[in-house]
Amino acid sequence: MVLEIGEINKYNKAQAYPSVDITFTGNKRSLVDRVSGNAAQFTRNTIGTYVGADGLIKTAAAGEPRYTYDPTTGEELGLLVEESRTNYLTNSSALHTWPTILSPIVTANATSAPDGTITATSLVPASGQQNQIFLPNFDNKRNLSVFAKADGYDHIILVAQSNPSTSAGVLFSLSGSGNVVATNYGATGSIQQLANGWYRCTMTRSSTDTATMNTFIIRAADSSTPSGSYWAQSSFLGDGTSGVYIWGAQLEEGSYPTSYIPTTTSTVTRDPDTVTLTNNNIYDKEKFDIINDPFGVSAGSDTLTLLPSASNSSAIKRATVFSPNIAQSKINAFANKTDEFWRWRVTGSSFGLPNFTTDGQVTVDWGDGTVETLTTSDHTFTDGQIYHEIGFRLDSGTYFRPRINANSTHKDKLIAIGPAPESMKIRAQEAFNGCTNLQAFDPTIAANGETNYAYAWQSCSSLKNFPLIDTSGVTNMLRTWRFCSGLENFAKIDTSSVTSLYETWDSCSSLTSFPVIDTSNVTDFSEAWNECSSLTEFPVLDTSKGTSFGGTWQSCSSLTEFPSQIDVSKCSNFSVTWRYCGGLTSFPALDFSSATQFAYTWMSCSSLTSFPTLSTTSLVEQFIGTWYGCGQLTTIPICDYSAGTTFSGAWVNCFNLTTIPANLFDTTGTLAANAFSTAFVNDSLSAQSIENLLVSLVANGATGVTLNMNGGGNANTSTWSTAANNAYLELVNNRGWTITQNGTAPT
Repeated sequence: MVLEIGEINKYNKAQAYPSVDITFTGNKRSLVDRVSGNAAQFTRNTIGTYVGADGLIKTAAAGEPRYTYDPTTGEELGLLVEESRTNYLTNSSALHTWPTILSPIVTANATSAPDGTITATSLVPASGQQNQIFLPNFDNKRNLSVFAKADGYDHIILVAQSNPSTSAGVLFSLSGSGNVVATNYGATGSIQQLANGWYRCTMTRSSTDTATMNTFIIRAADSSTPSGSYWAQSSFLGDGTSGVYIWGAQLEEGSYPTSYIPTTTSTVTRDPDTVTLTNNNIYDKEKFDIINDPFGVSAGSDTLTLLPSASNSSAIKRATVFSPNIAQSKINAFANKTDEFWRWRVTGSSFGLPNFTTDGQVTVDWGDGTVETLTTSDHTFTDGQIYHEIGFRLDSGTYFRPRINANSTHKDKLIAIGPAPESMKIRAQEAFNGCTNLQAFDPTIAANGETNYAYAWQSCSSLKNFPLIDTSGVTNMLRTWRFCSGLENFAKIDTSSVTSLYETWDSCSSLTSFPVIDTSNVTDFSEAWNECSSLTEFPVLDTSKGTSFGGTWQSCSSLTEFPSQIDVSKCSNFSVTWRYCGGLTSFPALDFSSATQFAYTWMSCSSLTSFPTLSTTSLVEQFIGTWYGCGQLTTIPICDYSAGTTFSGAWVNCFNLTTIPANLFDTTGTLAANAFSTAFVNDSLSAQSIENLLVSLVANGATGVTLNMNGGGNANTSTWSTAANNAYLELVNNRGWTITQNGTAPT
């Protein structure tokens, strides 16, 4: 497939050309990238349902993509991509087999169902009676849904009951476009209009509702809201002829409903739709912009991944990638952005920004017909939809700061963020902190003099990539992307003004590589890449002003080597800097001339087989746990130990450590009482090395110190030399040392 002349002309006019263009609607519909010719890989190992062009529910075979349509207008919506879900209700379309109480009239195969088959069940309350059709013992899941159609009564109630005083419920109207009339016990509702008078009604229990629900109830109803808290009963009484049609019940776990999963005698799981395009040098993974239709439906750098849809109406129409990056004006043009609103996609029955700031006025479009001046009050959506595309417009002033900052009510509702208008400048400090379900952040914002990006995207664990945004004025990136565990790669952002990278990418455990960014002004690198456990290599960065490297590369367990050009010459404290870097097999000779502390610095670097002579001065006092667990080292690392006061645990569990040279500890600082506590436990010191160690400690002249060299393969006292025995006795009998060793103590 190739791009059409009209599209080529559009790109020619803008002087910007896509590297990837995959379209899922019209006669261009295909999984093949129309630019590179590479095909995206699609998998789903089970059947899946979708809405066809005629508005009816269709079934796609395993491995067949689902191109879905608007059930009322017939508009082609694009490719449906969903996560895995399980329908825990059996006999989902044979609802006449479910138990009933209060003797409703239940008729099987009463009319055409939403899939066109004559399988819908008629539910009619008996004259003068309430009615219930229910499934007991359905477990404690969150989403209950059923397809319903008016048949005399045009309302239906869904109830999740645990006991007479606890029943979450939603009352739905089955007329017009459908409506959520009332809710109970923290439940929320959504309703989707389908063809032929059918509606899909969904009740979602609150995530804070921990009561054990044991009965799922479907009731025909009139427009009256049940009184009290027990919605399983009401004052409504049937007339014996009016009722509702029902079909396709589904119980699933999640914050929103997914496509219908038919069941018979057992529960059924639909596998996830997985759609990926491997980036085989198709675009620069450090410099690219993804433009989606609708926004936020694909992400990734090494692999472009289509993201699960929140509903049928957010199916994927198109995914394009521009590389290198393009200007915001071109992004907005290609995204067909025609207004001044910054659009977000959210789920839930309400949303709000209780802590936003601006120096002007912001108008919000809530996506349900309500447009108003933004305040700190929450907005309750009025249309019963599953999700909403809300928008913010800056009417006056220079900036907008949407500060979600881990707000427990709203942080998990944000799914995607679209391009921002050029007129809006965003201040990002704490803006999206804690938004764990934020999957995509389309290229969008400019700093406009903003200096502080602290915590801006912390814990956005569902993000796969991050766009290249304008960060030219930012000085503080404290914990900006910390805990973004889904990030696969990172853009080459402008960090030329940044002075602090404290925990900036801490626990970005999916990062496999990192760009060469400008760190020439950074002084604090503490824990910047801590627990980036998938990094296989690290670039040469300008760290010449760095004074703090505590924990900087801790737990980068996939690194096999470290660049020798990294400048650490101004740093004094190297606590846990490379701890748990278990993939390192060697280490370069860095300049440690300012070092004063090596506490646990290379602890558990379990693959190190050699270690260079460290370039240190007589400043280092602490060697606590420095090479703890470096099990492949055979020779004790050589450096200036002349100021050392504590070596506790420094070489414990260095199982292959055999060699200590003579005179190594002749001169040290004033040794602490526990200076060599557990220092050589579980090593393999030879008898000669033990002699060298003990004789050197005698020469040191220290008194009252603990030395542990027991366990492992350390030489037994039966093999010690006379010199070793004499030194041992001098330390224990005359210097007040406490020593543990393998074998009987010399006498």
